[in-house]
Amino acid sequence: MPASIHPSLELNVNIPIIFDFVRANYLNKSLTSLSFEVFEIICKTHSVELIFSSRLQSRIRCLVSNLIKRWKKSWSGSGAKKSFKNWCDQTSFWKIHVLSTELAGHALVNKVKTLKSQAKKLKRENRNREITRLARRSLSHKRFKARDISSYSRSQQFKVKSRLKDHCAAVLKFLGLHGYEAHTVQVKNSNTKEFETFTVVDTAEKNEASNSSKLSEKNLEKINLAVLVKDSYNISDEAFNALAKISNLPRLCAVKKQGKQIGKNLSVTKTPSDKPGIQRSLEELLKLKIEDLARCKKIDAEHSDIHVKLTGDGTFVGKHIHFVNVTFTVLNDEDPNSPHSHHPLAILCDLEKYDSLKVQLSDIIQTVECFTEYILDGVKYSIVYYPSGDYKFLLTVCGLNSANSKYPCIYCKREKGTLHNLSVESASRTTAEIACLAQKTSKVNKYCCARTPLFATIPIDRVIIDVLHMFLRISDVLFNLLIIELRRLDAIQSRALKEFDRNQATHCADLEKLLSDIGIPGFSFYLGKESKVLKWRDLTGPEKIKLFRNLHRVKDLLQGMSEEEVQPIIDVWHEFFEIYELLRSFNEFCTGTNDGPKIEELRVRVNRWLEMFVGIYHYRHVTPYMHLLVKHAAELIERHGSLSIFNAQGLEKLNHLMTVDYFKSTNHWQGIKALDQLMRKQNRKLWLARNQIKLQKKTQH
Repeated sequence: MPASIHPSLELNVNIPIIFDFVRANYLNKSLTSLSFEVFEIICKTHSVELIFSSRLQSRIRCLVSNLIKRWKKSWSGSGAKKSFKNWCDQTSFWKIHVLSTELAGHALVNKVKTLKSQAKKLKRENRNREITRLARRSLSHKRFKARDISSYSRSQQFKVKSRLKDHCAAVLKFLGLHGYEAHTVQVKNSNTKEFETFTVVDTAEKNEASNSSKLSEKNLEKINLAVLVKDSYNISDEAFNALAKISNLPRLCAVKKQGKQIGKNLSVTKTPSDKPGIQRSLEELLKLKIEDLARCKKIDAEHSDIHVKLTGDGTFVGKHIHFVNVTFTVLNDEDPNSPHSHHPLAILCDLEKYDSLKVQLSDIIQTVECFTEYILDGVKYSIVYYPSGDYKFLLTVCGLNSANSKYPCIYCKREKGTLHNLSVESASRTTAEIACLAQKTSKVNKYCCARTPLFATIPIDRVIIDVLHMFLRISDVLFNLLIIELRRLDAIQSRALKEFDRNQATHCADLEKLLSDIGIPGFSFYLGKESKVLKWRDLTGPEKIKLFRNLHRVKDLLQGMSEEEVQPIIDVWHEFFEIYELLRSFNEFCTGTNDGPKIEELRVRVNRWLEMFVGIYHYRHVTPYMHLLVKHAAELIERHGSLSIFNAQGLEKLNHLMTVDYFKSTNHWQGIKALDQLMRKQNRKLWLARNQIKLQKKTQH
């Protein structure tokens, strides 16, 4: 151990004495016994009583072994003997380090104890000296230096005095315990010898504020409109001031004050985690929405079920900045797919992982479990929750493994290798079964149940997949398979390329021209900087719809293939788009639908489409989204009436708006404060919408 922890003693061992003893006895005794006898010689030579510890034993044993080896080497000739003699002369003494714990029954032990106590005393004195130094330094800091009030400018004097008033009010708060309230404090200026009076609670100021608030009631609507415009278009304070000088706008201070007051109408708290996160109360927001729906007569005693969609999605705001937006939508509202109908519950600056969501959404999870009924004006409303989102979010919420696991389906226990087989039947999952299997230590028959579902009280049949992401991901597969066919026709291998020549890769170049002609600019093939592999960007949702509506032109790209090979590919694309349009036609949400023939048509068409797909492509290209479309889409529509109402298009738009707001209307370098500003802005938007404060559209004559 280091000497600073255990004070030690250094002993100089005479090598020639030890060598003479070892040379005389190494043939008759073992190495262990020689080491012990050398240890006794060291103790007698230095008059020290030591403990033969394992550390000393290894050190002495190593010394004896080296002496024997060098003595044997010296037999090889006169040169070796001379070098051995020189080594003995140069290393006549060997230093051995003895720890205090290896000293026993010697006066040096007391010396070691004294050294220990002195070290503790020095450490304590050094610590006190450091504390004194820091205290003097802090007292001599600029901000603690007192300045005469007359040395400040007039505006600075006003600021200093207002700060002193606030300090006086804070110090004298204890008077309220006895029913008193400090109104004025008299102070004496030590330089001018004059008395000044600080008004701690000024009744005149209170009356003036109340009068100004009464006077501003006439212009309150104008101020609220200014708040709405400033938030909607992310207008800075400097720009608003410049506009106020040339137009009849309210003063900036009045707009900011009203905005702050509106933002405090709903509570905003930090999520229960060390990582940055902001949340609002789900119960408080739901009560407001139910009151609004009851006032607009969209719900009543006959229609007392409140259907609430809980969604979440991760988004990259910037480099190394990842947000998870968790929102709720009341499906009883007019337009539940609008971004204005998605009300943020929590903004988390973290990755979309189970452990993080479980901790940071613990308050929301508890509200979902407990807040299932609400009584308003004698009417009892039942609240039904529906978790929804993309595949990754729903797998995380349900406590299942990733989409590339052995059992990737949310609703059943279908194995990944049999997703293409229509004849295979598999058992359904339940929330209780997932929670039970997650406790198993063995992976046998666990069906990829990794963790307990976050919303344990919500059954699996109320977990709804997002139709938008289903369309996007399946169309990605079709588009990538089309590019594979074009690359095969152009003889482009999947390995790294030296260059991409469009004169030789004519089919890929035709695809670029086709997409540009139908209104999809910016699509091109390129080589990776390091891998030199051919790459391309993914198409957006509107761009994919444009491509589906121009399938007759896609057929021209596959020149070089026979008609029997081209037509099945076009049929797969065409049939999938028609199925997507059929899914969107179920747009009436209810707890059950009687449209049996239409649902049966959907079942037949999705089964036929999967058979067509597997007929021309490998079954490994069948994804979990395709399995959901074929096996579970019709069941969900039969149970809930519609899947298009669970579209995540509004959430994706909200993610975009939140990203813009993060950079344009927050101090985004201040961490959690930026998240708080984002949520306060959402509070203002909700309050202004509830009070029917909207911008009037200009009529064109």
